[in-house]
Amino acid sequence: MMIIGCDFHTRFQQIAMLDTETGEIVERRVEQERGEAQAFYAARPGPAQVGMEATGYARWFERILREHGHELWIGDASAIRAARVRQQKTDARDALHLLHLLLEDRFPKIRVSSPAERFRNSRKLVSYLGLNPRECSSGGQQRLGSISKPGNPLVRFLLGEAVQTAARTDPPLRRV
Repeated sequence: MMIIGCDFHTRFQQIAMLDTETGEIVERRVEQERGEAQAFYAARPGPAQVGMEATGYARWFERILREHGHELWIGDASAIRAARVRQQKTDARDALHLLHLLLEDRFPKIRVSSPAERFRNSRKLVSYLGLNPRECSSGGQQRLGSISKPGNPLVRFLLGEAVQTAARTDPPLRRV
């Protein structure tokens, strides 16, 4: 089995990989472009355990690993940093640190729940995102205004971008 500490960046990954059968540790940089990362994980035999800090690209990376039979552990970035005081920070040291946390069973794994698990119903999700309308009702009349916006503005922005992209690529959505 392979255990891999992965310092993940948008253009590349710095990895520290241990083959548990031979005890050999390999450190290398894997580029994301031109499918090098996908080819790297496709070439790994058997299931590998990969640990990385939480990042926005974790879901994409998890899909790639799952396609090749590997498991991704996503760790709490602040807990990972707090686990070791560093005088010098490099990508290679970060990858080795992640590997050691995995090996010592001290990796601060976080559970990433889907919105379906996190919210009891759609009204709770809409309220959390701040997409529910403002309401000013009195005297038996209900007046609804613009969205309330108490939630995360970045999430609302990204949701709007996703809707526009989906509408361009999905003909039934384009008609709405």
